[in-house]
Amino acid sequence: MGRAGHSADITLSSRDIVFLAGLFGGTELVGIRDPFRGRPAEDVDKELKSTRDSLVERGLISISGEDVAFLDPDLQAAVGAIARPACTLIVHRSGSGAGATKFFHVSRYYSVSHPLQEDENELTLHLVSTVTQAARELLGALSLPRSDLTPRGEPFTCRTDGFLALLRGASPDMDLLATFSDDFKTSLAENWAYTSLVCLDRSKEPANANVIGFFYTDNSLWKIEPALGGKDSKVTVRPCGNADAMASIRRDISEYLPELSMRLF
Repeated sequence: MGRAGHSADITLSSRDIVFLAGLFGGTELVGIRDPFRGRPAEDVDKELKSTRDSLVERGLISISGEDVAFLDPDLQAAVGAIARPACTLIVHRSGSGAGATKFFHVSRYYSVSHPLQEDENELTLHLVSTVTQAARELLGALSLPRSDLTPRGEPFTCRTDGFLALLRGASPDMDLLATFSDDFKTSLAENWAYTSLVCLDRSKEPANANVIGFFYTDNSLWKIEPALGGKDSKVTVRPCGNADAMASIRRDISEYLPELSMRLF
């Protein structure tokens, strides 16, 4: 990646990010709220001009004729990674506590991470310049159990819609519950969490996506393997250990980011 060991935090509004990403030709920004969506074109033009002037006043960019120059190299690196990433990794966690979603936009030289932006409040972008730093922060976001767990229980298959409703806090209906293995029912009665990782290949149109999920407690770890399909699609839930979970994550990431996958220990 970029400068060894370098990191920076950059706080911007959604208007700032959308304007600056446009300088790189970035139009589809994942995880960033578009404050201009649905607005009349004349209003958008005024807002963009106001945003540009604000960035100049704050000393972040300079303008000479038709040319715009970044005055902060960290800002340029962060926005470039968001606008033109090789891959975007999305980590979503849910469970007994509040859910959280975090995005990692990885380019050849930098990784930028941030939470999901749901409103027009300012957003802090965290920039790192080494693969090791990016891997460490990704593992922290996944927050899988650190203790070694031995796979126990039998795999089973159930409806995708019912299982996703369960992860959102709904009580499973009797038909769905009947498909669960006894060990998984035991896990469900404990304090549990769910983590999913989406690997979004941004180099293609439309983007390719791989999804892997893990349901876990202090005593058990289950891998969720979605079978994509219509309303009758199924997921397979298998018991797994930590080593198997990490191997699955490495395998998914290595297709797009082989250098990063090798740092996931």
